[in-house]
Amino acid sequence: MIKTYINYEQLKNRIGDEKELIYDFLEVLKSELENYEQNFETAFANDDKEALLLAIHKFKSAIGIFGFSNIYDKLIFIENELKKNISINCFYNEKNHIFISVKKHIDELEKNIT
Repeated sequence: MIKTYINYEQLKNRIGDEKELIYDFLEVLKSELENYEQNFETAFANDDKEALLLAIHKFKSAIGIFGFSNIYDKLIFIENELKKNISINCFYNEKNHIFISVKKHIDELEKNIT
């Protein structure tokens, strides 16, 4: 499991201290989370490395502003490994850990901005 860690300095640098803006961005992320997860699932089901790389890239962009550094770093690691021609099947279980961790990070961040 990915340790829950929010880099608040990074968050502040990207969004500032605007709690309402952070909350609004979190709501957008939460509303799209299922779509991101489905993009990963579809890529795995089709054994489509390029689709998975694209899904990772988009997801990194979506979570990058929140300071979810541990998840972001894990996605970069997977992305780099896939570019080395590692089979995508090696990372299927990681998908579940990533999305569970994102939900925990969202919960943690919501607690700290309200």
